Amino acid sequence: NVALAVFNLLPIPPLDGSKVVAWLLPPHLATQYLRWERFGFVAILILAMTGALSFVIRPALRLAQALLLA
Repeated sequence: NVALAVFNLLPIPPLDGSKVVAWLLPPHLATQYLRWERFGFVAILILAMTGALSFVIRPALRLAQALLLA
């Protein structure tokens, strides 16, 4: 469950992390950022197929687990 939560917080549209980033951006930048949402699934697939996704998720997952077990 922690791995899914970490994955969902990635700032790649359509994941929830992108909504957090959009909320933090000024309105005109948030609109431009969210326009990339239609390409987000393709980006996630490419990251997963190349193994680059694990370089992002693994450190974040270790941090989350350390915080939960501390």
